[in-house]
Amino acid sequence: MLRYNWPKGKKPGRILFSNPADTRRRNLTVRISYDDGKTWPVARTLYHEASAYSCLSVFRDMSIGCLYERGGTNAYEKITFVRFPISWLERKE
Repeated sequence: MLRYNWPKGKKPGRILFSNPADTRRRNLTVRISYDDGKTWPVARTLYHEASAYSCLSVFRDMSIGCLYERGGTNAYEKITFVRFPISWLERKE
């Protein structure tokens, strides 16, 4: 879990959370809360297959990094790093 930004004026703050969104450790997902963790209305999948531990970070340019375990057979085959803008996470599809 990571505080992306604090509320400022009328703009809400954002908290990010990543985890395998399946009881079988699959579907690594990043979520956003705009109300300090009460609800998580935004969710985007980073990796559909087996996944495990993940760690989020925010860079100076406000892009987001996620380091996570993943694999085809099991979740512990590889460690992967991805970087993406908040706009990718918040875009409507």
